[in-house]
Amino acid sequence: MGRKSHEQLETRYVTGQRISLTELAEWGGVSHGTVFNLSRSGEWVRKRQEFLAQVTKKAATKRTERVAQDLEKFQGRAYELAAGLLERIAAHVEGGDPSSPMDPDTIRKLTGSLKEALQAGNLANGDATSIVKTIDERLKELEDELSDGLEGAV
Repeated sequence: MGRKSHEQLETRYVTGQRISLTELAEWGGVSHGTVFNLSRSGEWVRKRQEFLAQVTKKAATKRTERVAQDLEKFQGRAYELAAGLLERIAAHVEGGDPSSPMDPDTIRKLTGSLKEALQAGNLANGDATSIVKTIDERLKELEDELSDGLEGAV
C-alpha cells in the first residue's frame, strides 16, 4: 500500500469522509502515535470543523438559489394563469358569444381562481396579507361589474 505523506494524511482527515485517527494511521501506513501527534500539532480537528462549515454553507447557498429559481418560475406561472383568466372573463364581457353568456356562477368561479393564482404569485414573491385584502376588494368589484354587464346582456 505504501506510506502516505503528512500532507496526504491531513488532507484525507480534514476533507475526507469521517475517518478515525486509527483508521487514518492504517490507511497511511504509519503509527497511531504519529497520526495523533500530527493531528494535534496541525490542528486537524479545527481544520475539519472549518472545512465542514464551509461545505455546509455552500450547500445551503445552492439550496437557497434553487428554491429562489423555483419560486420565480412558480410566480411567473401564477401570473400567466391569472392573465389568462382575465382574458377569458374580458372576452365574455366585451363581446363574447351572445348565445353562450357567462353566468354569474361561472364568473364567481373564474374570479376565485384568479384570486388564488394572484395570491400564490404574490406569496411566492414574499408578499402577504396586505395584498390579499386589496385583491379581495378588487375582485369583488370586478365580479359585481361582470355580473351587472352579463345581466344586462341577457
